[in-house]
Amino acid sequence: IKIFWSNKDLINNYTPGSDAPHLASSSTREEWAAEGHELFNAKHFSQAKHCFDKAKLPFQASIANAYDLRAKARTVIGTSRQNVLERRSCFAKAAVSFEECAQASKPHSKDSRTYLRICGECFEQADQKYRAAEMFLRAKEYTHAAELYRDIGKFDEAVKIVKDHEDEMSPIIVENVIKLARLAYFSNHQMIKARKLFDSVEEEVGYLKERDLDLALADVLEEEGRFSEAAELHYSEGRKEQAIELFLRRTEDKAALRRAQECILEELWHRISFGVDPKVIRLDSTAMRLMRSASRLDATFTERTSKELSMFKAIIGAQTSRLRELGSEFCEMGHSSAAMLCLDRYFSQTLRIQDMALVDAVNELSLFYTYVDLLSAAAFRTDPCEDAPTAALFGFRRIAENEFLLPPNTWLHSADLELRPEGVVRTQDSDYNLRLSVLELRRLFCDALKGHLKQRIAAENDECARGKAFLPCLVFAVSGSCKRPECPEAHVLPSAIHSGYYNMRVRLHLQQILILQSLRENAHEDVERKGTKFWLHRLYEALHPPYPIFGSISHLALSTIPEAPKALNVVRDWVRTLVYGREYHPRTNFLMDVMRTATLAFTFDRSQSSYLRDAAYFRFPPPYIYIRRGSHLILHELLYSMSGARTWSLTAGFRFVEHVVKQRLSINIGVLCDFVDFLCSSVILCGDHPGTILPHDVIVPHSWLLRFVNYDFPHFNKGIQTNYYHILLAPIWDLLEQLRFGRDYAENLLYGISRNLSNVPYQVRHVFIARIFRAIGLLGCNIHNSSLRNDIRKRMLSFQQEGSPLFDRYVSPAGDSWDKLADIICGSLKNDNMDKMVQLFHRSRAPTKVCALPGVRQLVYTDFTDIRAQLGLTAPTSTQANSPYVKVPQRKEPDDEAKEVEETAGEDADAIPAQEMTTPDATEREIAAASLFQRVYRKVLRHRRGIARRGTAGLHAQIHAACLKEVSQLGDNPGLYLRLFLGPLPHILVCLETVRIDTLSQKKKTKDRLKQPCTPIEYGALGDMLTQTKYVFLVFLRVITDTAHQQGEHGCRQTKRASQSTFCVPQTPRQKGAPETSERG
Repeated sequence: IKIFWSNKDLINNYTPGSDAPHLASSSTREEWAAEGHELFNAKHFSQAKHCFDKAKLPFQASIANAYDLRAKARTVIGTSRQNVLERRSCFAKAAVSFEECAQASKPHSKDSRTYLRICGECFEQADQKYRAAEMFLRAKEYTHAAELYRDIGKFDEAVKIVKDHEDEMSPIIVENVIKLARLAYFSNHQMIKARKLFDSVEEEVGYLKERDLDLALADVLEEEGRFSEAAELHYSEGRKEQAIELFLRRTEDKAALRRAQECILEELWHRISFGVDPKVIRLDSTAMRLMRSASRLDATFTERTSKELSMFKAIIGAQTSRLRELGSEFCEMGHSSAAMLCLDRYFSQTLRIQDMALVDAVNELSLFYTYVDLLSAAAFRTDPCEDAPTAALFGFRRIAENEFLLPPNTWLHSADLELRPEGVVRTQDSDYNLRLSVLELRRLFCDALKGHLKQRIAAENDECARGKAFLPCLVFAVSGSCKRPECPEAHVLPSAIHSGYYNMRVRLHLQQILILQSLRENAHEDVERKGTKFWLHRLYEALHPPYPIFGSISHLALSTIPEAPKALNVVRDWVRTLVYGREYHPRTNFLMDVMRTATLAFTFDRSQSSYLRDAAYFRFPPPYIYIRRGSHLILHELLYSMSGARTWSLTAGFRFVEHVVKQRLSINIGVLCDFVDFLCSSVILCGDHPGTILPHDVIVPHSWLLRFVNYDFPHFNKGIQTNYYHILLAPIWDLLEQLRFGRDYAENLLYGISRNLSNVPYQVRHVFIARIFRAIGLLGCNIHNSSLRNDIRKRMLSFQQEGSPLFDRYVSPAGDSWDKLADIICGSLKNDNMDKMVQLFHRSRAPTKVCALPGVRQLVYTDFTDIRAQLGLTAPTSTQANSPYVKVPQRKEPDDEAKEVEETAGEDADAIPAQEMTTPDATEREIAAASLFQRVYRKVLRHRRGIARRGTAGLHAQIHAACLKEVSQLGDNPGLYLRLFLGPLPHILVCLETVRIDTLSQKKKTKDRLKQPCTPIEYGALGDMLTQTKYVFLVFLRVITDTAHQQGEHGCRQTKRASQSTFCVPQTPRQKGAPETSERG
């Protein structure tokens, strides 16, 4: 081995005694120091430290140690958590060592700053940026220190460095620090710090506007004393209370106080919207503060504003009487939203119509009709998406072209929860606000209000059905007392009954009919058919009371009933609907329904009454009970008799009564007596011979005469036959017997709604006996037939044992002579407030001297128009008809002894042409019309099913519908506008609206993120995003405005709406290139 090493010159060989080197000699300090510097420069920091330690140089040793620690930290690599933590720990130790070195160095020397710089770098590598920034600041590395302070969100320190050493820093870093500090301070509401970063208020305002930092901008404007601008900004962002407070500070500024009023009322409308419970409102502290703010401005309110404030006070205080008063006043002012809010609160209380007097009931129903008319107008004739007052009333608002926001404290929000189909999910935001598309809102609005309207009308209808004012008590009126416990009918004295009372009762029924129609005409469904029929019957009873003491249709004065024109149109429609839907079953009320609807049709819809022949019951084989001998259907005979259009019409009526009474068919006694009165009056007034003879020397009640003149004669066949009246006598005698005995004999004779004469007080039966006595007695007085008169006397005498004050006045004189009986009959109305007897003399045949009769008015006339003139009347407005001129031939006066009318019992009184008693088939025109209705309705249904509701498709459908509406208003030749509005424009508007929605959404997300803690990097990104969204929205406004201008005067509503910006800021000088449109959002 020795030889090998020697050959390789790896060892030196020394012999004993030779001069060998001293191996263990000690080095000097200078040598150790020199070696340490040499190793340090060679970056052998651990060996250098050792040398410096040997050289007794601790400062240099600590420096070498620091560098050594940094070198070792750099060698720790890897991304694992352990490696990262170890690396940071090593750099932290190195940083501490360098800091010690800096402290040991001469202050403010170059070496000290170097060690501090390196210390900062190590702290930065150790992820201790705050300490790193401190070290860089001490090292006068201001740019790097500011960066680090910025990165860790220490903007106070970063801004201080920038302000103190701006000239020694990078301009880019300076600008970036100030930019992020501004945004951070404003976002965190550190207004004092933020404002120090601007050289002027204008620069500050411009910065805030550019980024839509509305809260900060409002604070700046407020601090500068620009309260109105700050208030408008708060208002545009929905912070109404702050806006109000700022407006109220300007006590000397009338414009500001006026804006405060507007904001207070707008917010009150939002808080106290339709259907909100007053208890909930009283718990709303914001609403109560608003009311207190409003009280500070009472002196400056206009009349309308003052009334609105009074309305809100009345709602909160549950002052129902004041709400009723205000509701009427708002209706007169045309303020429908406020009127509906007042009246809805008023009528939310239980109605008390049942016990009201007639006048009070009329006033209450008049107001209720106004209320339901407002409700139905809102539900069925108002587009909630396009009507701002409706949106304010119900508390929703538009947030996009096809989207609306519905707050949780609104009535519609609650209604949606009740009406929402199972499985349907609504879009909600974090505040539980519902987001509805246009179609969803329209459907919810209509369905909710329709249900509300139906509920209110149903409650009111039930109350009215039991209302005493609608139905006076017959027993009390004729006897002065009523033993019925808790009688549901009004007790009215005869002295209080007059023509005004009659017309007021009719008006009350017409009002209720209009109220029901408010729902029925809009709901497109068979609403309350039972209610419809019920009120038609009640109307009939009001027009044709069961006893003349209550008046008759001759007293009808439609000019005194404001609701008459509209209500009678409804009555016509209801009658037609009932006719088309009525079948033979149930039979109990069948004849009553037919006779009453026919009477109403002939009274108010005579020109169109041919539809009676198309009734539903004519389409089916009739039950045998309605067919009399000769296969005659009595329903045909009834209708022809009432129309008077055939010469045999009255004969058909006689046969109808004969069959009904003989077969004991169910029929209302009042309706039957009305028909008997009609037949008797027609026989008397149509003359004793068929042809053109006008009545002469006849005595009839004033009511019979006016009914005949106004409703019957103008439409009667001139040759109508009256000489078969004797057919009527036998059924009348039979009917009187049924009325006399009552009980089982009168079960088929109905009375009222669900009663018959077997279970009513005897006075009711006696009333109808007296009616028949008078009718048949007048027939005897005007037909000079001794056999007839004797028969009448005989029948009356048979009632001698009954002893009723209602008809005893006829029975007693009947036992003496016909003349005495005739005097009683002719004078029976002399003490009647509602009717009088009239004796007619035709001028061509009038005697020279007329003998006056007590209690009878005598008229000498030329024609029926002359009769109206002498009575001071005109034909009814709804059935105006001029009586045809009928020439009356001269003929000799009869002898003193009246010529008796010959009976015609031997003639064929059943000669009614069978071929005319059939129902005609539908015409081709009617079939074509029905088919057209069917096709159009199916097309509408298909269109409704195909409309998209949400998303881009729903937005496109909404805009396309609006453009289509605009095109429809351009006339028959829209030209280029047709291709523009239905071609590119809808697509353009959809794109623009999508941009607007996305921009606003991004703006909201950005602002929401700024409210949370952010890193400097995030502040930078969010600030840039705010600037970009503002720029995009300004471009959007410019495009939408240009689009609207290019459309000219026919600009689509969507461009007008979109051109109203949603970024609302105070008015400032417009920047170059910016659109003039005000910003809102």
